Amino acid sequence: MLKFVILFLCFQVGFPEAPLKDRLDIAVRAKKPILTIFSAPWCQPCQVMKNVVIEPLRASGQLDSVSTIYVDVDKEKDFTKKHIGENFIIPTILLFFNENGKWLKYELNGYRSQEEILRVIELPRLRNQK
Repeated sequence: MLKFVILFLCFQVGFPEAPLKDRLDIAVRAKKPILTIFSAPWCQPCQVMKNVVIEPLRASGQLDSVSTIYVDVDKEKDFTKKHIGENFIIPTILLFFNENGKWLKYELNGYRSQEEILRVIELPRLRNQK
């Protein structure tokens, strides 16, 4: 239980040191869509999007409806290959969401604005209104 609490706190404040598997487990348990950002420290558009788009949205609470996970494509090669392939563009954003017991994903490639991110995180809610 203590390990879960510590990992939960690390995840909530965005510490990337927690293993990806643990961060994903926590995100799934939160029963919220998972906003997954594939990036790399050397990728300037990735860092700009993180610092200018994603983190301000998180700080303002506008991403509270999703769990946000950063994936370093250099460190998480198997996960990256599984979800966005070998010949990928970064930044890539995947929104995973559960609909009727089945996990679905929506993909965006390249730098995106705050408005685009906010529209994407609304997709699960809009699909449920049908």
